[in-house]
Amino acid sequence: MLWNECRRLAMELSELRELGLLYRPTNPDYASGPNGMKVTVQPSTVHGTVRVDRCGGVVVLLANTLNEPTAVRVSVEPSSTHGTYSGAATVLFEQRQVAVKLGAFDDVVDGYGSRVYSLGEPHCPAHSSAGIIKSNLL
Repeated sequence: MLWNECRRLAMELSELRELGLLYRPTNPDYASGPNGMKVTVQPSTVHGTVRVDRCGGVVVLLANTLNEPTAVRVSVEPSSTHGTYSGAATVLFEQRQVAVKLGAFDDVVDGYGSRVYSLGEPHCPAHSSAGIIKSNLL
């Protein structure tokens, strides 16, 4: 069971790295603040941040600090380069979407869980580093 979770986490980190979300924290567009985008999450027991991926897409990351599922309200404030978004946000690593209206959406985050949301259409080509290698005999 532990190996399955480690494998899932490794795949998610690989995908986030490909989007450019694990690096470049000093770029002003990648930090929440007065010149960048800002995310507000309620309740405060769920922490959030907003990033711009390497292709210009907006990605919201959440982490629940409680050991119980928590309903959240997320609001993403526009910046000078990204306006207010309404539409669907794709929940990465899950097969679902949430509705976004004027930069805000509601969802539930599992106990000690995390969520990654991509707002709007993906700007980067869709591909995955994980896959089956035909020559692999295991």
